[in-house]
Amino acid sequence: MESLVRHADGSRAQTTQESLKDVIQRAREGKLLKARNYHPHFDDSTVLKIIKDADAIYQSEGKAGRLIFRKGTDIVVVEGPGSSQGNV
Repeated sequence: MESLVRHADGSRAQTTQESLKDVIQRAREGKLLKARNYHPHFDDSTVLKIIKDADAIYQSEGKAGRLIFRKGTDIVVVEGPGSSQGNV
């Protein structure tokens, strides 16, 4: 899994491993944390599939540290550190 996590500049992300594991574990259990402003372009089952079986996982730059799960050309954005951590 570590080889999948990359910052936008291509460097490896070390500090988000626990958050990443939690998000994936929840997805495997069929659970999805939704932000108040949740506005998916897919149904929940597709969002869960993208998180569980991503081709790549990226971490955004800056303070937000969002995780971007990519499967093919589809992405799911998950909130990074803070009170909203893990919300899609």
